[in-house]
Formats: sequence, structure tokens, C-alpha cells
Amino acid sequence: MASAAAKNLIPCILELGGKSPTIVDESADIDIAAKKVVFGRFANAGQVCVAPDFVLCHEKVIDKFNSLLKRYIKEFWDEGRNVKDAGRAITDWHTKRLCAMLKDHGGEVIQGNANAHEDFNLTATVVLNPREDSTMMKEEIFGPILPVFKFAKIDDAIKRINDGDKPLVIYYFGATFGSNKTRVEQETSSGGYVVNDVLVHLLNPDLPFGGVGASGYGKYHGKAGFLAFSHNKAVMVRPNIPLDLLYPPYTDSKANTIERLTSILKGT
Repeated sequence: MASAAAKNLIPCILELGGKSPTIVDESADIDIAAKKVVFGRFANAGQVCVAPDFVLCHEKVIDKFNSLLKRYIKEFWDEGRNVKDAGRAITDWHTKRLCAMLKDHGGEVIQGNANAHEDFNLTATVVLNPREDSTMMKEEIFGPILPVFKFAKIDDAIKRINDGDKPLVIYYFGATFGSNKTRVEQETSSGGYVVNDVLVHLLNPDLPFGGVGASGYGKYHGKAGFLAFSHNKAVMVRPNIPLDLLYPPYTDSKANTIERLTSILKGT
């Protein structure tokens, strides 16, 4: 799209998605974090551009977090009870693409059907520690699969994010006024940054929405969208006042006058 627009000198805005990480810090309300991550990842079968793509969870709370993930997946998206609320992958091709991610990923499936790559019965799936070179970690998932990793220090989580492409959004769960929240905000680059929630920034018309780097460029929504899709023409109208000081020859008299005017404007 960008190359096609460039051929005709047409400006464009690109929202390209990507792998949006979620940090669940030691100071987070783990119950709320798990509930929001489950909703954000698995709503619409994970087919949301700003869905949490993978989770970095502090090692001290990861067991509780994983337990709550499984609880809320069952409560929200139980296959036998309310599968219509979860939805399905939109095409057979996309279903097969997602199921293929569950083959040879090197991680541990703690929720969902680990054999989906064989029977194509794709359910809400949580995978612990898949390989970094696995398909689910190299591509945007855009489906009901959630990789989860643990970290020991916030430096590790920040480095991991910065080692990848700049994401469309970063989600952080933790103390609202804590130093880690500020560090993630200041030491990473992303299109958006949301603290203690997911997806909701899309609903705020006062927030410009868009990516940075590999996740896109340009912003829209609200005033930002109006400006992005409009052309501001610069118009300047001046009265016909002669100002011979501007024109050569630049005599000593003109130089002295300019110097005096400059001193007056500076207040000296």
C-alpha cells in the first residue's frame, strides 16, 4: 500500500499491527490483570489488532496469573456453553495458519488443545515459554493463542520489548504511580501505552491512534484523524506597507535603523 501510494505521491496512514506485549508486574492486581488479558486476547477469537499478543509476567506472580487465566478462559469462553460469544477464526485458511503455530513451538500448552495442528480443533490456548524462533513469536498471532513468559526484573521485560519491532501498543499491569510503570513508558517505543487495562484506548476520541516503526505510521481518531486526513493550506495576507529597509543597497543609514529597531524589540 505504501509503495503504491508513493508512486503517485499520495500521503497515507498505515496501522500495521504487530506483536503487542503485556507486562504483568509484581505489583499488579493479578485477578484484574488475568481477567482483562483473557478478554483482550480471546474476544472475537483473538482477531483484534490491539489484542495482547504475548505476556511477560513477573516470576513471583506467574503461577497465580496462569491459574487465573485458565479460570477466566473457562468462565468467559467455555466451548460447550458460550462459544458464540468467543467467535471463530474467520476463514479455513486462517484457522489452519493458527493451528500450525501449535506445532513445534517448543513450549508447554497449559490451556487449550495442544493437538490443534493435527485435528484443527482450535480453542482458547495458553502456551508457556515457546521458542523465540517459533512462528507464534515471529508473526502477529491474530487468533486465540497466548504465549506467556516470566521475567525477574523490569529491565529484562524492557529489553525483551526493545529487542523486537516497535509494537502498536504496550500494556502494563502494576502500580499506577510506581517507578516501573514510568520506566516502561519512557524506555520503550510504541504506538500507544495503556496501564491496567487493554483495548480501551481505542474508545477514547481524544487519543491519537496509530503505530510507530514496524507497527505503522500516522495517527487517527478524533481531532488527530481530522488533521491526518485533511490538508492544511498555509495562507498569509499582508497590507501594502512599503518597507525599504529590506531591499538593497544596505547603507550605513539602513544598518543603523535596523539596529535601533532591533534594540527596541529586545527592550534594551
